[in-house]
Amino acid sequence: MNLIDIIGERGGIVAVSVEDLAKFGRGLIEQAKIEFANQVDGNTPIPFDEALKILGISKTTAWRWAKEGYLVPFKVGGVNFYRKSDIQKIVEGGK
Repeated sequence: MNLIDIIGERGGIVAVSVEDLAKFGRGLIEQAKIEFANQVDGNTPIPFDEALKILGISKTTAWRWAKEGYLVPFKVGGVNFYRKSDIQKIVEGGK
């Protein structure tokens, strides 16, 4: 059971550990980052590491492509994401 469920059931005052509260906060932040990224342009965001696997490239290549303007990430909360459409264009052979 997570904190939202507990609060919904009991309301009022709830005692939680610092660890649980921190974990809850990190979860909310990650969820908000993804939801925000989805709203950027209606295009599914691909996390940096996942994009590297899909494209079969190294971090150095990703950095060089960003510098050249070939595949430029966008940041959400300091985390790099790529637009799914940009990844698909490269996989399909063009950009």
